[in-house]
Amino acid sequence: MARKNTMPDKSSTRLKIKSSESFEKDYHKADRSHQERIIGLVKRIREQGIAAIKILRPIGRYLIAEAKSKNPPYRLYIIVDKDTNTAYLVSWAHKDKQKHEIEKLASLFENGFERGLESMLKSNSTNSF
Repeated sequence: MARKNTMPDKSSTRLKIKSSESFEKDYHKADRSHQERIIGLVKRIREQGIAAIKILRPIGRYLIAEAKSKNPPYRLYIIVDKDTNTAYLVSWAHKDKQKHEIEKLASLFENGFERGLESMLKSNSTNSF
């Protein structure tokens, strides 16, 4: 019996992009050069869909992912809901903090907060980026 592929097809998956309130606050606090990099990454995600991001951890119906800015080496962290093809912008951090950010996001799921996170993302993500 063939195993069902649960990963999205990278060639055709377009993502709706939304941001959490906490990300919006961080974005507005960031200096202009960082805001421009974030906008560039969001444009790339919008144009290329899921092919523009690197999937770090699949957890249930969600994917913890990142989009990379190489110089300076910053990462835009994203949670993708595979069922709705929605990407939630959740964090922007330097590569040096990459491990910490990934662990922080993964712990939300591993500690059974999926329903809490789901409601947080839905209630706080009325902002389309």
